[in-house]
Amino acid sequence: RDAARAASVQDNGADVQAAIQNAADSDLDSPGNNKCPNGMTENWTGGSDVGIVSVTVQCTINLAFFPGLGSITMTGHAAAPLDTYVQRNW
Repeated sequence: RDAARAASVQDNGADVQAAIQNAADSDLDSPGNNKCPNGMTENWTGGSDVGIVSVTVQCTINLAFFPGLGSITMTGHAAAPLDTYVQRNW
């Protein structure tokens, strides 16, 4: 949800992806507590033409320390309405 909200307040479309990544990193990769050690991907859709931004964050988790298990990918989805008090150029 933090990543979707971060995207919804951006005034420049070129800054959306970086805002999403920073929010996701802040939530999942805090110093000394990396919850997504094998990498994370973030994607978004929507924008000023639809009035909402949807964000998908995927994190691959290695479970090889359990015998017979490999890795799994966890996926989270969130959406946020665009902030109506931000003038956008995207």
